[in-house]
Amino acid sequence: MEMPEADRNLLVGLFALHWGLIERDQFLAAASNWLADTTRDFGEILLGEGNLSPEDLAKIRLAVSQYLEARRRPSVGEPTVNLSPAVEETGNYTPDRDATEVFDSKTPHEARETVRSGAGSPQPLRYTVLRFHARGGLGKVSLALDEELHREVAFKELLDRLADDQICRDRFICEAEITGLLEHPGVVPVYGLGRYSDGRPFYAMRFIRGDTFKEAIDRFHARSAAGAEPGERILEFRALLRRFIDVCNTVSYAHSRGVVHRDIKPRNVMLGKHGETLVVDWGLAKVVGRCGDYADSSERTIHLLSGSSAAVTQYGSAIGTPAYMSPEQAAGEHNRVGPASDIYSLGALLYHLLVGEKPFTDEAKEVVLEKVCRGDFPHPRQVNPQVPRPLESVCLKAMALLPQARYSNVPALVDDLEHWLADEPVSARPDTYIEAARRWMRRHRALTQAGAVTLVLVAAVSLVAAWLVNRARQEAVVLAEKNAVLAEKERTARHEAQARFRDAQEATDLWLTGAADALKYYPGVQEARRRMLEKAAENYERFTRVSSANPELEIERGRAYLRLGNVRRILESPNEAVQAYRKAQDVFASLSRERPRLWESTVELANSRVMLGLAFADLAEHRKADAEYSRAIAELRDLARSRPGDRRVCETLAAGLMNRSILLSATGAHEEAESLLHQSIREWEALIAGTPAGDRLHCRLSAAQAALGQLLLERGRPTQALVELGQAIQTLDGLVEAAPDDPAYREWRATTLISLTGVQRRCGLYREEEEAYGQAVRDYEDLIKALPDVPDYEECLAVTRNDLALLRHHLGRNPEAETDARAALDIFACLTASYPEIPRYRGELAACYDTLAQILGDLARNEEASTAGKTGIEAYRTLAGLYPDVPQYRERLGVCQSHLGRILAKLGEHDGSEAAFREAVEILDGLGLGAPDLPAYRDELAFALVYQGTFLLERGKTAEAESPLRRAGELWKAIVQETSAPEYLDNLAWFLANSPEPRLRNPQEAIALAKQAVQSAEENAGYWNTLGAAWYRAGDWKASLQALEEAAQRREIHGRDGLFLAMVFKQLGNLDKASEFYRLASQWIEKNQPGNWELVRLRAEAESLLKTSDLPAAQKQ
Repeated sequence: MEMPEADRNLLVGLFALHWGLIERDQFLAAASNWLADTTRDFGEILLGEGNLSPEDLAKIRLAVSQYLEARRRPSVGEPTVNLSPAVEETGNYTPDRDATEVFDSKTPHEARETVRSGAGSPQPLRYTVLRFHARGGLGKVSLALDEELHREVAFKELLDRLADDQICRDRFICEAEITGLLEHPGVVPVYGLGRYSDGRPFYAMRFIRGDTFKEAIDRFHARSAAGAEPGERILEFRALLRRFIDVCNTVSYAHSRGVVHRDIKPRNVMLGKHGETLVVDWGLAKVVGRCGDYADSSERTIHLLSGSSAAVTQYGSAIGTPAYMSPEQAAGEHNRVGPASDIYSLGALLYHLLVGEKPFTDEAKEVVLEKVCRGDFPHPRQVNPQVPRPLESVCLKAMALLPQARYSNVPALVDDLEHWLADEPVSARPDTYIEAARRWMRRHRALTQAGAVTLVLVAAVSLVAAWLVNRARQEAVVLAEKNAVLAEKERTARHEAQARFRDAQEATDLWLTGAADALKYYPGVQEARRRMLEKAAENYERFTRVSSANPELEIERGRAYLRLGNVRRILESPNEAVQAYRKAQDVFASLSRERPRLWESTVELANSRVMLGLAFADLAEHRKADAEYSRAIAELRDLARSRPGDRRVCETLAAGLMNRSILLSATGAHEEAESLLHQSIREWEALIAGTPAGDRLHCRLSAAQAALGQLLLERGRPTQALVELGQAIQTLDGLVEAAPDDPAYREWRATTLISLTGVQRRCGLYREEEEAYGQAVRDYEDLIKALPDVPDYEECLAVTRNDLALLRHHLGRNPEAETDARAALDIFACLTASYPEIPRYRGELAACYDTLAQILGDLARNEEASTAGKTGIEAYRTLAGLYPDVPQYRERLGVCQSHLGRILAKLGEHDGSEAAFREAVEILDGLGLGAPDLPAYRDELAFALVYQGTFLLERGKTAEAESPLRRAGELWKAIVQETSAPEYLDNLAWFLANSPEPRLRNPQEAIALAKQAVQSAEENAGYWNTLGAAWYRAGDWKASLQALEEAAQRREIHGRDGLFLAMVFKQLGNLDKASEFYRLASQWIEKNQPGNWELVRLRAEAESLLKTSDLPAAQKQ
């Protein structure tokens, strides 16, 4: 019987009250209003009084309709819907929000609504429905009472709109059969499957009281965001990860039975109140048979009585929840769906657990599907940097785009998670050496914290070494006094004494020097490492006092001096290292004179010269260093002719050649340096032939290749430089693969990658360069966190951050650049204070001041810029005076002066500015004449001349300005004739298009050059901007617009892009766009480069143009 409309209307209020959406007083007030006029809509009254939201009202009306429909069914054996508090625990309407995402984009069957006949169908007598519980994409679930066993069950049946759709019925029955046949603690047990008299299926299963996995994840992340205690947060996360492993085990069991779920997501996982974890809603599950790793499973493959593995799905349709479905599901390629598809969904579920949101958050389903197919989602640590790196790697491997790139099976995924929980490395991401060190530290806290034990060890080793030395000395003296009758015994005893002497040195090498080298890669023990090295130095000094007539013992004494020098260099004491190496030379030179046939002493003499050259280079005494290297190479070449193929001779020669070439490169003798590097590489390659991949010689070869790459870049041959550096990185990749736990290989590979950034800069690959810098900064920061007192890592980090600051300054992102520059400056200030005798640190500190000066100048903070620039210049002036044979210091002095000249001009200090420009041009001109094969000197000189000419123009000295500007153009033209490096092409093109002296512009030539630069580095936005500017100067507005739009697509709006776009649109008559781009450009300039000379000039030009009357473009030309 149809319920009266008034009663139906009142039910809306009753449901709202029962569900707790309104308070009792609110219900009574609304009822009072309604009783005054029962034709009014009760829900609208609640809505109008602000007591109910439109969304809640829509849910209530749907529930009322379902309730009334149930009442219209025949009463015999009918399930009852009782709203009395005694029966119904809760009336919360909890639809699956993701259910709206369970769809088939090309199959009409799921979406088709069917009109059911008015004739009712007898319903099951065994189950009495108590209340509605939830609904999904296919069916709805109610809490029901099992009348036979007197227990509450979950009663599931098809949604009314799908009840007469045969495909939906088949899928529903398939779900029931699969759920019932999967006998596992993680699958809800099915109690019975039946049909209504009209054929509609239903089934009963266990009713789960608890939360969905999504609700648990949301609570965890909400508490984390609210500042939960770290200990509590870790415990809760590990508990949730254990629940996720339970889900994996359930899915793995299903795979072993030949079933894939196809709709794994947080809402389809229920967490019981007593530790149960259940995977629910197998409505999209499919029987695919056992394959791959499950082919030999002892479990029986499921065979459905219904004869169907799942409802028919049209090829090309997407089945599942888009944000969690695999790419093959999203593409509708159902023949490819298998266990790997569920592994992807498990990865997406893990992603949600790690970051608190699904991998794809777009609203539009079509957009999500496209991104799923491309694998276009942010990595977990991009969303939440606190995600452990190993878990991110596990997640990303599970979510790999290609099925074959994912875990081969679910147990492999579980195994990685169990390893992480046990603090073991995971297969998806092998430990870095830092992580391995940290893991070792966590397991050996007592050992690593026992500083006193370490010092005791140092003392003990020292005593043992001293005892061995004294014993060797005493026995040598006694044996030396034996007479000729005992000659044979004497020789034997001497060998024993020599062996004991070597034992003593090896004890120090192993237990002091070797232990110190190992401790370099462990945190918290650097002071102990330093003490070990100091103790090693003391022992080596003790060894050197053991003089003997025995030549073998004398060779060992000389080697002790070499080891002493090496330790002094490690301890940043180059002057003491020089003394030790000189004493080693004296020992080996004396032996060579007395015993010329003793070739070992000649090799060691040459080796001592190479080491002394390195120490002199540390002190920037380059002439002395070159003299030592040259003598060593000559001696080794003579020795190589008499002992061809001797590895010790060849290795020392290769090292000497490489070290001298690096020195010559630093002092400006680039042609000879390149020749020596090629010779060194040939020696290393000959030595490596037949050696295993992990041999240290491979690392030395890569060092020579990297040095050659750097030299080729300086000589204007970036393409060849890329080849050499690529070979070096390839060599190091092989070393890292062969010995992944060796920190030296990884450290050198990172250093070589930084060398590659210089080539990328010259080739215009700015994006790749910034990515490389960013990764290097992260790597060095990780090293410093683990090893906070290793100066090498601090230096590498500071150099990298200063280089990154220069790149960002070049790109106009000065606020970011300032942060990097100040961080680098702070590090070098500390290093310079700690090691004042190392000139390299002072030079790098001066470079940081110059970088900061350029950045502050562009930010229009000219007083600060002036102070920083003068500080850098003073440091470089001092270094150039102390080390006149090092052109790098004079070069940097000249460049810094050109930068300071611009800053002083903005401050109105014209005399100081003019003097700075004059000195800059003089210094750089001299360097360019002295090294004509180095285009970098002439490039820097050209910029200095442009700055000088612009300064003179602004002061009204047009005639004087033309000479330096014209010469700048001539320098760049000469450079591009020698090298096709895109950076130089762009410099000349920009000058010819935008010279501050219009008479020197040549737009057509600029267009040709800019096209070459763009072709060489198509992704470089700056090169496209130059091309657009050149077309603008040529009067081709459309071509200019096209190039400028290419630039704008490759980066966020830049001041140069915006200003030229404004001028182009003005010329094209589009005043609105012209004004908009001028506004955007002005905002960008004010934020990033308010003090940049060039942009100030361009901005004035654009502003002047926009103020002109709106004449047709043809008239303006």
